[in-house]
Amino acid sequence: MPLKLSQYFYAVDNRLTSISLMLNDPESLDETINDLNNELKNKYEIMAWQEMNKEMVQAIESDNVGGIIMLAILYIVIGFGVFGTVMMMTMERRKEFAIMISVGMQKYKLLQLVALETILIGMVSILIGIVLSYPFLLYLHNNPIPLTGELAASMELFGAEPILPFQLNLVFS
Repeated sequence: MPLKLSQYFYAVDNRLTSISLMLNDPESLDETINDLNNELKNKYEIMAWQEMNKEMVQAIESDNVGGIIMLAILYIVIGFGVFGTVMMMTMERRKEFAIMISVGMQKYKLLQLVALETILIGMVSILIGIVLSYPFLLYLHNNPIPLTGELAASMELFGAEPILPFQLNLVFS
């Protein structure tokens, strides 16, 4: 909204109620606030966006909690799938285990062997998953999915670029 229209809308001719600053480096927010307070000698109140939009911060936090709950459910489902696979793998080999014990292998050594096999299968699966998915994620990171139609218009209305971006680094907040 242009300044003159905003002043007319709030009925404050020749006055400013606030000035918003967009930082190139969001990590320097606290340093910038301190610098502005020192320069302006506390003549104006300097506030971070978190102080001004407490409802937005609460919405973001609740969305993060919802995401964590969904991840927990996903991990539980995946865990039961892996557990079922390992259990079937061991049940199919009962005769093999019985023969190994009958020829003198100790049970705890057999348990160690099966645990080591399971860990190795898991590690190799994780490695293969990373190797196969990284080029795909790299492509999507460099070429984000463009959004169209009403969704793009609504994102542009809020000042956001109408794309679906991808990240390569892990971010836990």
